[in-house]
Amino acid sequence: MGLMTVLAVEGSSVAVLDGSNFDELVTSTDTLWLVKFYAPWCGHCKRLAPVLDELATELMEPNTRIGKVDCTVESALKSRYDVSGYPTLILTRGVEQWQYDGQRTKEAIHEVIERVSRPAVSELHSKAELEDLLKRGVVFLLGRAEGVAAGPGHELFNQIAQARKHTETFASAPPALVDSFLRTPNAELPLVAKLEKGEAPALLQLGSIDTPGALSDWVNDHRFPLTSLVDRHNFGDLLGKGSSYLAMLVLDPEPSCASQPDGCESRPLDSDLTSSGIAAELRAVARDEEFSASFRFAFMDGAKWGPYLEHNHRLSRAQLPMLMVMRGGSSRSFVCDLNSSAVDAESIRSFLRDVSAGQLRFEYLGAWGLPDRWWHFFLAYVPQLAVLDVLPHYSLTVLLGLTVLYLVYKLLMYEPEPHPAYAQRSTKTD
Repeated sequence: MGLMTVLAVEGSSVAVLDGSNFDELVTSTDTLWLVKFYAPWCGHCKRLAPVLDELATELMEPNTRIGKVDCTVESALKSRYDVSGYPTLILTRGVEQWQYDGQRTKEAIHEVIERVSRPAVSELHSKAELEDLLKRGVVFLLGRAEGVAAGPGHELFNQIAQARKHTETFASAPPALVDSFLRTPNAELPLVAKLEKGEAPALLQLGSIDTPGALSDWVNDHRFPLTSLVDRHNFGDLLGKGSSYLAMLVLDPEPSCASQPDGCESRPLDSDLTSSGIAAELRAVARDEEFSASFRFAFMDGAKWGPYLEHNHRLSRAQLPMLMVMRGGSSRSFVCDLNSSAVDAESIRSFLRDVSAGQLRFEYLGAWGLPDRWWHFFLAYVPQLAVLDVLPHYSLTVLLGLTVLYLVYKLLMYEPEPHPAYAQRSTKTD
């Protein structure tokens, strides 16, 4: 290792990586690196810097380092790792890499470093070990068959676990333990099970896999718990990029705060609030096979997300609780159940069936949602317009557009009449 390379590591708690030392320090070693790709002008990058500095001085894991790459200078490294936003955090060991999109706290980043440092698949020997894993959330368990050597399904499971171990938890168990784990006697092995504390397992027979991508797709579709708590790091993943729906119950942790002019300090939305009352009704619906394939289910803290809800969905805290269904993809849209203040499981099912059948009008977010936002703006000032709500809201946009075009046309074609005095002078001259 050259002198300049040593100084790059020792001169700072976070190593400065560039084209001259990156391969020597990072890709040519067995060291696990957390690399921050950043731009000097990026505010999020500046806020992350002291977190990584502190973490770098406290790391106890052997062969683990933290580095940073200035993408405004190192364009080749930026392209090599397909960096499109700042900061981008990538964990890498040799040729393997994992992109981290979670919370940017010291504790969360340290946890993902520990995850990647451990074996991708935990070998279980007791139910107590499984209980410890379930504290992290969803666990994907490989149930091995008695006397069957590791086949293609086993190898594929290990490959997926290695690629996704920074976000998901994977484990393996012998046949003697599988029945007690699954509470499903005589389950056909080998299989993969999604396990979640307090919920029935979801099973996939490895013998039914006909393409290499089938297991990966199954893990991807089952990676979320029965119900999730929305935060800014998982919101995009919950929405997804396809045609699936996110059924989200927006709750107020402290309903009494909504009636106070100056508000009050709210407690965070916790497991007690998401396991009783209306929240328990949503969880019951989430267990129905009728909806589990098309919907993901989540809770949103209406106090924490108040400004977002008011700006994008016209929802005030006084309207909560509210059941909302959102659709992901390139053009996000939503629809609210305005009667959800008194919902039960059956009314939720009815609302979701209407969504699936295409019987409800979704409102778009972003630029595509302008017609809806304009409509509700005018409706607030002229309530009598409500009789026209059966019409597509873009009708108002078309009407306004035609009106503007007409006014522009009249302005361009306008010819003012001459002043009388000027007209008289012109007559005398003639």
